[in-house]
Amino acid sequence: MSTETIGERRLREAREAVAALDTSTPTTPSAASSAPLRLPRAGEQVHALVTGTTLATGGPYGGTVLTRGQTFTITDAMLELSKNRFGQYSGVALVHDPEAQIEKYGEVRFAPGPAPADLDPWTYGSAEWRVAREQARREAWALPTEDARRAALAEVQRRFGAAPDTATTLNKATDPSVRAAEEQQGRIRAAGVRQASTYAPQERGGYSEGRE
Repeated sequence: MSTETIGERRLREAREAVAALDTSTPTTPSAASSAPLRLPRAGEQVHALVTGTTLATGGPYGGTVLTRGQTFTITDAMLELSKNRFGQYSGVALVHDPEAQIEKYGEVRFAPGPAPADLDPWTYGSAEWRVAREQARREAWALPTEDARRAALAEVQRRFGAAPDTATTLNKATDPSVRAAEEQQGRIRAAGVRQASTYAPQERGGYSEGRE
């Protein structure tokens, strides 16, 4: 039995990833299971977990861009639009199969049922998270007493986690072209002046010798 090398494994995984993203190539709902896909039904509620996910709805606009925590009701049109020409499903049709969502998108985009009341509308590290954290921090500092501020700032830390790293790492390495130019100038200075020019610019109207 041959052992798969690291290069062969990476090539195989890359091909599988491309095949999963290509809607023209039929793929199974989940590579980890041969069980049939459990499709949602029209009238079932679903909520989005990733802001920016596009939901195919048909109609004049074709789709809707969702925000995290947005709840919507599945329609027959949504299910039909989530199926490709090979009869394979994607998008919201995978709501009951998070593994299939991860396999296809690298993340879970849909979850069944209405969004929980405590579901934050942001994910850690996102632009929405930064805005919400900064707003909460400002509100905490605006409280009238030190005890209240301390408690509110602790809650900001608990809910949002550590502040984003704003430190900037500067590259102090000398540019190779600059270094080469400096070295060349050093060699010229070390060799001394090899040629001097006695040329003097002419004045308007002729040479300057003998003119007062």
